[in-house]
Formats: sequence, structure tokens, C-alpha cells
Amino acid sequence: MKTIIEEAREINVFDSVDVLVCGGGSSGIFAALASARLGADTFLIEQGGFLGGSTTAYLVNPVPEMMGKGGLIQELMDRMADWGGYIRHNPSEVKYDFSYANTYDVELFKFVALEMLDEAGVKILLHTLAVKPIMENDLIKGVIIENKSGRQAILAKRIIDCAGDGDIAARSGVPFEKGRKKDGLMPSVSLLYHLHNEGALEDLPATPLGGIFLLSPIIKKTARKAKIKYKLPYDVAFLVPMPVSARRLLVNLAHIKGIDGTKAEDLTRAHIILRKQIMEATNVLRHNPYFSSTYVAATGTHIYVRETRRIKGEYYLTENEAIEGKHFEDAITSCRYMIDVHPLDKTETGR
Repeated sequence: MKTIIEEAREINVFDSVDVLVCGGGSSGIFAALASARLGADTFLIEQGGFLGGSTTAYLVNPVPEMMGKGGLIQELMDRMADWGGYIRHNPSEVKYDFSYANTYDVELFKFVALEMLDEAGVKILLHTLAVKPIMENDLIKGVIIENKSGRQAILAKRIIDCAGDGDIAARSGVPFEKGRKKDGLMPSVSLLYHLHNEGALEDLPATPLGGIFLLSPIIKKTARKAKIKYKLPYDVAFLVPMPVSARRLLVNLAHIKGIDGTKAEDLTRAHIILRKQIMEATNVLRHNPYFSSTYVAATGTHIYVRETRRIKGEYYLTENEAIEGKHFEDAITSCRYMIDVHPLDKTETGR
């Protein structure tokens, strides 16, 4: 590979803080909130123009396990409900965590998250990439950032990597794994999207499954009836009605394997392929009377990447411990969601 040598240069220090959070997804939002509310001078940087990560940019909605957690997540949900962007439910009366009972308005999530951080005094820079850790021996002292203002540095006593792929951790020399052990392959990636559809929910012809609706049977049947040659990219494609966003249906259908979410060229290829899948599926659906006027109302601004780097931590949670519900004295929350694997081949189990 051809290389060039980048010239040495002085970089201005933009700020020096107690805690720097890299990444404004769900984990970054709550890390920064907790830090600031405990009195630490806190800075949050995010590559996009809004916060939320998988909950907004990826359109992952509903988020399983939202209910009954208390704390900061409950505060965010309550605030969204006050604005009409979330419908309050009694968790004991909701049978399935992964259902439209847990859906929320994406745009209100972006607004409320920013509002909470601003009130807590968190310093924020959007449209900003965490580029490189600043290292002294084996200690990380800050991060070099880049944005429209150029290349700068933020120094911090503590750096929290919430960028999703462990970019700063990896570049700091933290040991990690990536992909399955035998060949390094990672689960499929998706591009989630919203359909606008005028049909009443009670007339929805899709097959109910738990708290969601299977789309695969009806789209296959529609293609056959319309004599359209069509191959479904995801065998268990489904949709989720969004009561707080009128006539919106979230769809999980566009899937592709063989993508490395840490490579820009792979993510670009995924966007090209997955957007074509979305349009092809929408064209098929329009041949069904219920979906005759449907159209794509929104797509994720980011590819929904399920797995890349796994930082080697102090302890590995095993499959058996998850299934058996093992408790730990230093636990901070609990989760009952299934082990959700998107199989790459027949050697893997999906659930």
C-alpha cells in the first residue's frame, strides 16, 4: 500500500476536563449525565448532528428492556411522555418487552437527550470525530478530535469510549477480539427504515408474533400473487407499528452479511446494497391492497452494525451464566432479553 508522511504540527487544546465521553449514543448520553450530575466537569463529543446512536441514527426502535429500570432511562422516558413522544405503560402489564408498547418518537428522543445533558452542564461538540488517543507511556491523557474547525485536542482525567466500535480503546492499545474465533466473521448488518402507511392497525395483514408483526409471509405471498421475482434478504423480516408517530411502521428487512463495521468501504457498500433492498421490498408491498399507498418515510442515517470489536474485560459473561440468570454483587442493572444471534451459517443458533 502506498503511504505518505504527515507533517508534524502543533494542535491547540480545546479544553481540559475531568471526564471526556467519546460517542453520544445511549451509553454515552447516560455516562455523561451521571458524570456531570456527580459534579465532574464533563465533555461529550459525537460524530453526528444529534444524539442517540442506535436509538436514533440506526432507528432501533423499540429498545427492549426499557421499562422498569428506573434511574436515568426512566427520567428520559418520562420526559418523552410529557412531550407526547412515549406512551406510559405499567411494565407488569406489558407481556413483551420487544413490542410497540416500547416505541418512542425518534425526533423527541434527540431533543430530550440534548435537553437533559444541557441542563446537567455537559459540554457538547457535535459533528466531531474522536480521531486519536493522546498517550503518555501506557496512560491515556486525552483525545485528538477533528471537525469543521480543524484538528484540536481535549485533555481529560478519564476517557470513556462509547463510540460503539471501541475505536479509541483499540487505538490506545487495549486488547480486543473481533468476530467469531474460527474466521473473524461478524453478524449481518441492517438498515432499518420507516414506512408511511395509511391503513388502520387492526387491519394489518401481517402475522403477529409476540409484540411485533412478521412481514416475511405477506411479502412472499404478495410477490407470488403479483408474479414478481423477489428474494427476501431476511427470512424473519418484521415490522413494528409506532403509535406515537402516526401512520409510521418500523421495518427490519434489509440485511447483508460479510460486512466489517470498522471499515468505511464495507459500510459504503452496505448502504448501496441495503437501500436497494428497501426500495425493492417497498415496490413488492405496494401490490398488496393494504400497502398500496405506502412509501419510505425515513431510513437510518447509519448502518445497524450488531458487532465489531469486543474489548477484553476483566470478566467474561458466559452463555450459561446468562441463561441461568446468575447474579453479581456489583451489578448495576438486570436484563432478561434473549441471546440474539443472527446466524452466519447453519453452525450457529439464532436464539
